[in-house]
Amino acid sequence: GRVSTYGVVPVSWNLDHVGVLARTVEDAAIVFQVIAGYDSRDLYSLNEEAPDCLSRLESKRAPRIGLMREYFYERVDDDMRRTTDEAAKRLQEAGAKVEEVAPPASLGSAHPTGDIIIAVEAAAVHEERFAERKDQYGPGIRGLVEKGLGIKAGDYARALHAQRQQRADALPLFEKYDAILTPGAPSAAPKGMPTGKPLMQAPWTVMRIPTISLPTELNKQGL
Repeated sequence: GRVSTYGVVPVSWNLDHVGVLARTVEDAAIVFQVIAGYDSRDLYSLNEEAPDCLSRLESKRAPRIGLMREYFYERVDDDMRRTTDEAAKRLQEAGAKVEEVAPPASLGSAHPTGDIIIAVEAAAVHEERFAERKDQYGPGIRGLVEKGLGIKAGDYARALHAQRQQRADALPLFEKYDAILTPGAPSAAPKGMPTGKPLMQAPWTVMRIPTISLPTELNKQGL
């Protein structure tokens, strides 16, 4: 809710969000500082003053980082496990306080919860247009809308309830840690593909917790 989604073609009212692509964390903070803020035209916009991210980057306090291997490491390849451990080691050598932390009990169910929410809401958003122009939809969004049209109202209601529980379970982590460190993707970028799988971000998206993905190193193919 920090950045308005007004004007963005919706897929899921509940899960849609706007992100920033930048060369550095500082650049991302600068852009965020400009685009964040309340917008009455977006029903999901947060009516709160945005935090001063730039001044927080100047903090001299060593950050507290929770390294979350469980759940994530079993879903990534060996290279990604190794580079994540190396990133944690480099952060620790630079002065950060890094310790391993277990995921909240409900984190594993967040992905299927999000699958239901996004499918139902995509179907609701596109139902009328989809009925008239189904052949103009790509296979990905077409499959999502068709799936959503077949989901029962009770399943959607239970998913929304589960989403609240999953967020409540995760928030205590951020009372102890400034950030949770996990792999950013299952593997290096897939060659010839425009994008990879969002498996690592999906649980946090459902819990409405922001993430930032940082490149660490290149694989043997230069990806």
